[in-house]
Amino acid sequence: MSVNPVNFEAFSKVTDDVAKQVKTYLLGDFENSKKFERQNSESSEDSEKQFCKTTEKKENVEEWDDWGANEEKTLEVDESIHNWLFQCDLKTYADAEYLLVTWESRFVVLRKPPDELEYKIVCKQYIDGDPLSTEITASCLFGLSSFRHDDLLDSIIVALGTLNGSVYFYTETGVLLYFDRFSIFEPINNLLFEVVRTGQTFLVVLSKTFFMVNPISLKSVIYQAKVLIAKGEKTVNEISESIELQSELLAPYIKGNIIHVVFTGLHKPSTLEQYVAASYDSFYARVEKSTLPVYSTFMITTEKEFITFVWHDREEQDKLLDDVIKYGKSLVPSFGIRKFFGIQTEPSRVSSHMRSAKHVPTRSTI
Repeated sequence: MSVNPVNFEAFSKVTDDVAKQVKTYLLGDFENSKKFERQNSESSEDSEKQFCKTTEKKENVEEWDDWGANEEKTLEVDESIHNWLFQCDLKTYADAEYLLVTWESRFVVLRKPPDELEYKIVCKQYIDGDPLSTEITASCLFGLSSFRHDDLLDSIIVALGTLNGSVYFYTETGVLLYFDRFSIFEPINNLLFEVVRTGQTFLVVLSKTFFMVNPISLKSVIYQAKVLIAKGEKTVNEISESIELQSELLAPYIKGNIIHVVFTGLHKPSTLEQYVAASYDSFYARVEKSTLPVYSTFMITTEKEFITFVWHDREEQDKLLDDVIKYGKSLVPSFGIRKFFGIQTEPSRVSSHMRSAKHVPTRSTI
């Protein structure tokens, strides 16, 4: 059975005019500069003089066969208007309907409607602050839906992780909604919104640990921020300092730094699997729960281990009734009666980087 190849470029095209606009905003006008050009055969001789002064003299090996023709073709590709894209980070969402391009502290969102073939610019935005600390090190696109709307993709969210350990949440039109600090010692390595058949979660990955953000909390915080900003009741700083994003810092027993983390869904283990996981932790570890809990399972790849499977008990997190009461009441307008009588208590917000790490047991290692 043969499969016909699909030409992605034919269905998702970035025109030269759009590419020039994106390049000018992200990188600036470097047409007369060689800062973002690839190193090709024309500049290799200068590089040889600079870095390889003691090597043999070049003997024009490319002239021995047909390499010259390939060289001309390579130069033509490198001089294309799109050759700067290799410097940027690209992310897509919804079958490549949305395209996110980031560079340093700036980002551009492009959209291609399903009935069209070319991308159009939706927004051009940057993270305000010190360019060194707000440099984008991770990015993610995900959608939030509401059953009150016909469009399933009610809101597209742009999540950006920075060098100073913060994560910023923007709308697809470039409006900043919320930000939180997940680390003060290291940058954000990766951001993932994982959706599987049995569950979903938002992951903030660091070098040795990763945060699992409660999706109910994330949706509630973003929707509250959109309402408060639209009404002009609070600024982004006031929202970020008053509303807490529920998350857990998970620390697996791994060797080397984390390369990838994949959420593989929810799992209710057997009694045997519980005892095997306990034996990984300690010879004296025991299974003390009478009922089998539901675990969040993850697959992790590191620099020194191929694959490590870990799981985390969601019993403390999945108090659905408490979440519904907590986040449902927060969306109801307040008339200020309790505050007038001085009996309203404002909960203290805990920043994500202040959370204590929780050990996650290892299921198996490959």
